[in-house]
Amino acid sequence: MINRYCWDDKKGLYRDYDFINKRFSQTASVITFYPLWAGIAAKDQVAKVVANLSVFEYEYGPTVCEKNSRENQYQWDYPTGWPPIYYLVIKGLDNYGYKREARRIAAKYLDVVAKNFFNPQPAVYFGSDGKKERRTAGHVYEKYNVTNGAIYDAEYASRPFHGWSYGVFIWCLNYLRQE
Repeated sequence: MINRYCWDDKKGLYRDYDFINKRFSQTASVITFYPLWAGIAAKDQVAKVVANLSVFEYEYGPTVCEKNSRENQYQWDYPTGWPPIYYLVIKGLDNYGYKREARRIAAKYLDVVAKNFFNPQPAVYFGSDGKKERRTAGHVYEKYNVTNGAIYDAEYASRPFHGWSYGVFIWCLNYLRQE
């Protein structure tokens, strides 16, 4: 059913499908990597997805969805990079032998985390009470801006996070040590 309804051969991507209006979503997103992660995509589909990697990949890794012209930016929107998205993309690429691309993205996650661990940017943000607060070194955050490598504060200030952020960091580090 995923291949039947979510594969857009014209775009070469898996896309969200609107069953009511019988059309694909207007915005491409990294959901295109879920079938690769799950191992259900055909090799020709994967080749098309990989050819479109530049839709999502920026200097500091993959973003949630393609660049758009919406007035407001949301936390699960361009240019946000969330740790589980890095994992999803890396694992999906690796599953089909695209190790060079997977390793490049793993390195980008390690880079963006290290950059902000030692020198968090922006250094000042507005807390939930609306007051200016200062970030201190020594933390891993829950989301990053993949275009400039800063901590991303859309909708709310990104928090130091111990769950998936650290887990994906360790996973990427081990992944790059494999070969």
